[in-house]
Formats: sequence, structure tokens, C-alpha cells
Amino acid sequence: MQMNKYKQYNDAIIYVILTAISFVYIDKLGSYINPLVSLLFMAVVASIWFNLINLKHLSKMYGACISDRTYLILAFSIGVNWLSSIYAPHYSDPFIYLSIYFIVLAICGFYVTYRKTKLIHNLISCIILIITCVIINVFYVIETTRSLTLGIILGIIGGLSAYIYALSSGKFSKKHNLESSQLLAIRFIPLCVMLLTLIKFSKIPLSLSFANICSLIIMTVISLIIPVYFYQQTIKKLGAAKSSILVAFTPILVFILFSISQFKIEMSNLLVSMTVLIGLILPKIIFRRVSND
Repeated sequence: MQMNKYKQYNDAIIYVILTAISFVYIDKLGSYINPLVSLLFMAVVASIWFNLINLKHLSKMYGACISDRTYLILAFSIGVNWLSSIYAPHYSDPFIYLSIYFIVLAICGFYVTYRKTKLIHNLISCIILIITCVIINVFYVIETTRSLTLGIILGIIGGLSAYIYALSSGKFSKKHNLESSQLLAIRFIPLCVMLLTLIKFSKIPLSLSFANICSLIIMTVISLIIPVYFYQQTIKKLGAAKSSILVAFTPILVFILFSISQFKIEMSNLLVSMTVLIGLILPKIIFRRVSND
């Protein structure tokens, strides 16, 4: 019985592991390709894949898009989310963006959970995570050519849009009885249109070499097909609030993997990771012990 209770967290665990691996290792494959072109290619390939495996349900999927304005909310939020994730590493520190992104996501989850349950440890977790953001803003040092403020702003935008997406996509898929892969088949369409418009407006060449295509296909599978499927499963099973809290362990695992791969520890990143970990688990542990006593 206890084992079955924890099985519901398997999708979140897989998402965290794959996203961390992607961030540390896989995303470097396409670092020399224009980020807008990379995202467009990956979004198109992911859309094609999820549509192909759901050919029998196309009318149901696209009928839901047309009939429900919630689709516009989830599509817009995922578009904003991915664009912020594309620009942040180029103008700020990638780890800062990732940390703020998941901190904000967790804050949303803890606050909504507190509103529902009135359990004080959820509110304390919110406060600790907000303090972590302040610590980052005051003490974190990055290269002079990059902007800490912009990284924090984009992280906040990314985190808020991710929570709005989790909320709206969960509501949308439940209302129309859509499987995770079916929702993923339709969620990238407006993003592709948005990216095509940006690329055309910016006059960015769309030509890709065979090596570029191979790299982007690997990135698509590891970054945009497998992890997002498990994340969508997490949202479906656990809801927006709880899933937002669980996936916030991602930057901690990123720090561990990066430290192992580089054979060094960045003390500022260690401080951020430790405070995030404290915010996620310590209040619950303390209050559980108090209640047991």
C-alpha cells in the first residue's frame, strides 16, 4: 500500500532526472545553432511525433482547441515559457534562470497548497524560497557582460508562465478527457507559428546542416519529447500545485551533476541549492516531527 502511494511520484522523479541531464549535457549539442531556429525545429519535430502516435484522435484533439478558450491560455503560457528559457542563457547565468524559474514555480505550488490546507509549513517554505531569491539578487556574482537582473526577471516570467500552463493544461485535459500525449500534440502549434513569425521578422536563415539536424533530433527526444511527457503525466496525476513543488528539485540535481562533470563546486551555486532544498523539505520535516511528538 505504501509502495503504491509513492508510485504516483515516479513521473515527477523521471522528469527531474531527465531535465537535469538535458540541462548539463544534452543542450550543449546545439549551442552553436540560433536558439530560435533550434526551438522551432524541436517544437515541430515534437508536434509531428505526438500527432503521429495520436492519428486516431486528431478530430477530438483539434476540436477541443477550437471549442475551448482555455487552449489559448495554455498555448500562450507555454510560448512565453519557452521563449524566456531560450533568451535567459544568452543574457544571464543559466543556473540563475533555472533556479529562479523552479523557485517561483514551487512558491506558487506551496502558496496554493497553503490556501487549501492552511498548513503553516507550506507558508514557511514560501518565505524561505522568497528569501533565497533575495539572496541571489544581493550576493550572486556573474560575468560583467551578463545581467543578473534580467536573469531573475526571465526566471520569474518562466516560473509564473509554467504554473499557469500546469493549471490550464490540467483543466483542459481533464475537461476534454485527453491523454498526456494528445495534449502535447496540440500544445506546440501556436509556439511554432510564433517562432516562424519571429524568425521571418528577424531575417534569420533557416538552413541547417546534417550535423545540426542530428544534434537537434537528439535534443528533441531528450529535452522536448520524453521529459515533457512525464511532466504532463505528473500534472495529470498530482495537479498543478503538487507537481510544481516536486519538479523544483531540478536545480539541485543540476548542481550535483554539473559539479561532478566539472570536478569542482561553485560555492554560490551550492548556497542556492542548499537554501532551495531547505525551503522544499525542512519545514515539512520539522512540523511532522512536532505533530508526532
